[in-house]
Amino acid sequence: MFGKKKNKAVKCKVHPSLGEILYVGIGWKKTEKIKVTLWSKTYDISLCFIAKTVEEDVKEKQVASLEKLRNVVNEQKNQIEKIIMKCFECDNEENSSHRFVPEEILISQNGECALFYKDADEEDYDDLGAGFAMFLLPKLMSHFPENCLDYILGHEDSFIEKDLYGGSDL
Repeated sequence: MFGKKKNKAVKCKVHPSLGEILYVGIGWKKTEKIKVTLWSKTYDISLCFIAKTVEEDVKEKQVASLEKLRNVVNEQKNQIEKIIMKCFECDNEENSSHRFVPEEILISQNGECALFYKDADEEDYDDLGAGFAMFLLPKLMSHFPENCLDYILGHEDSFIEKDLYGGSDL
């Protein structure tokens, strides 16, 4: 999916701040999922720190973003829920908790964090494009999953960068 793997051996190590992490082709995934509560329901969500190669370590900026991320989710839970519900014109909290399933949080090498959801109402439930993506850091912002993934992986997208950080068109 992200290119040919030269070494098929699984790379696992213990990070001093993160615990056990596993290299999954696009970065280091925590083996222990984090818990996030939305709509009075707690979800176990995978967490991946983007790294281009297995030799590249998780950056301090990424570790610092994890702590900021926890604060954002706790302090802005209601705003996160409202953005998701507004995006899909869903006005019922109970339906939202069953329809939108948070799957994974990716943390870019620059520390931006994005949460990826699946939409259970879509026929292609397992397709990335059938879901929803939302930046949590540096600010709350919904976006198309494919564009969000490209940006988090390090591909340039001036429109997303402008939306996240402000500034004028180039």
